Amino acid sequence: MIRAMARPLASTLVLAAVALGALGASAQQVVTVSQKNRVFHPRQVEVELGGSVVFVNDDGELLHHVYSRDAGFAFDIGEQAAGTQVPVRLSRRGTFDVRCDIHPRMLLRVTVR
Repeated sequence: MIRAMARPLASTLVLAAVALGALGASAQQVVTVSQKNRVFHPRQVEVELGGSVVFVNDDGELLHHVYSRDAGFAFDIGEQAAGTQVPVRLSRRGTFDVRCDIHPRMLLRVTVR
């Protein structure tokens, strides 16, 4: 009788551990950065290691082209049409600059902790 009760309890504990692990894996920080009026909003963000920045083009019909060429943080999302969202995952600590290739005055400073 005790043995029969131990199996469901053990199964429940295993399922709970798997569920908690899944929650931990999906609990990565996501920071949204808007592109509006040819400016990043906000202009500076901090993100936890492994988190993401989601670039949202809220700039009417304007195209943007978000990139970073900083060592260790280089990425290029290409031309981003109005209304689209593109996530960039951050896997290295440090501080780097993000710019728009179409609008060179646009600047975002990202710090990864």
